[in-house]
Amino acid sequence: MRGLQQVLVTVSATIGAGACIFNSADPPPVDADTSIDAPVADAPVADAPDLDADAPRDCGIVCGCGDACVDPPLPPGASTCQTILKDRPGSPNNRYEIDPDGDGGEAPVYAYCDMTTDGGGWTMVFHSRMLNYEPPEKIPYNIKVPALLEKAKETLIAFRRVDGSIIEKSNTWPVDWATFPLIDPWRKESPFSATGAIAREMVSVGGGTPELRNIYFGHSTFTASMCNGVWDDSIRYGRICIEGTTAPFYSAWAYPAGDNCTSSDRTHLAHPCLPTDATLPGRYFSIAVR
Repeated sequence: MRGLQQVLVTVSATIGAGACIFNSADPPPVDADTSIDAPVADAPVADAPDLDADAPRDCGIVCGCGDACVDPPLPPGASTCQTILKDRPGSPNNRYEIDPDGDGGEAPVYAYCDMTTDGGGWTMVFHSRMLNYEPPEKIPYNIKVPALLEKAKETLIAFRRVDGSIIEKSNTWPVDWATFPLIDPWRKESPFSATGAIAREMVSVGGGTPELRNIYFGHSTFTASMCNGVWDDSIRYGRICIEGTTAPFYSAWAYPAGDNCTSSDRTHLAHPCLPTDATLPGRYFSIAVR
């Protein structure tokens, strides 16, 4: 693979011509109000910046001085975010070039790496690029390298800001991230592709003690408005949630209306992913593996 390159999210104003910037927006302040009850805007929803596209970029690190510089080469075998973190402890959350199937396989791809949550080393395979999906059939993973999912053992789901950072649980945002063993059907297709399924796995919410929980995923509709509603395949609607927890409850992504983002122990209705206040972060559902 080509030498691994890291692209910083924010850069100095002194960058010379030709430098690359993928996302110059700073994340909101830590104490920003991300209230789940924030009202919804009627304005059209813009797509999120591309954090994990396959297309290669020829961009190096930007030094603190503002000059472009070359990233020191990593040891061979930087196949995932987890191997990068092992070879270079302390690597920050960012986009990196990875090569899941090694030399001679598919071309390297760029992926967003979460290097801090639950020990880090997570490769993000899905980050919702819009706040109102209405797919004709299936929503694929953003990264389409089978070897990555074949080797992965764990899954992390979370609501993130547009820059990839997790919106942490707070007094005004009652949703936490969750981890669980990678469900076998998710290795071949994203959970959005299922009609209506339930998996039972040991789930850790916010880094807590793992407990056996039902995970619901698929593009069908369901009875009632809670995570554990019975599947009904009469229309397309969509949900991903973990019953009886404060893990993400992402719904309505297969229906022509704004998507809903809340916690799995609440009704999914009236909790939009898009706040009206432009200073508040949109809530983008994500899936990462390691």
